[in-house]
Amino acid sequence: MRMSPLVTGSVGTVLVGALLGFLISSFVGVIAQDNGLLGGNGESPVARSYMMGLLQQDPGLLTNIRPTRDIAQRALELQGSAQSRNTNITPLSLTYLGGGSMGGFSIHIYAVGLRSGSGVDQFFPLALTVARGKVIRSE
Repeated sequence: MRMSPLVTGSVGTVLVGALLGFLISSFVGVIAQDNGLLGGNGESPVARSYMMGLLQQDPGLLTNIRPTRDIAQRALELQGSAQSRNTNITPLSLTYLGGGSMGGFSIHIYAVGLRSGSGVDQFFPLALTVARGKVIRSE
C-alpha cells in the first residue's frame, strides 16, 4: 500500500506546522509571562540584586536595597554580615521560582543551593517581600 505524494506532503506540512506553532507560542508565552504582560510578574531587578548581594556577602549592596534604618540597626546588620563571611559557605545555585504582586507589594521566591565548609550540600527556599523598590522582608 503506497500513499500518494499529495497525502504524505500534506501530513508532513501539518506536522511541521503544528510543531512550529507549539514552539512559537511557548516562546511568546514565556516572554510575556516574564515581562508581566499576562498578569503575572517576572523577577524583580531589586529582588535579584538583593539575592546576588546576599550570596556574594556584600553588605554595601544589601544596605542600598533595604529601607533606611537607624545607625544601630545598620551596625548590627554589618556585624552579622562580617560574621557570616567568616563561615566557609559556597553558593552553588540560585533559582527564581516565581512570585506575585498586589498593589505596591510583591513577593519573590527563590531556591538557594549552598555547600557548607564540611562539604555538605544544603538547599533552602527564601522569600523576599519588595515594596517601593526596597526589600522590606526576607524569610
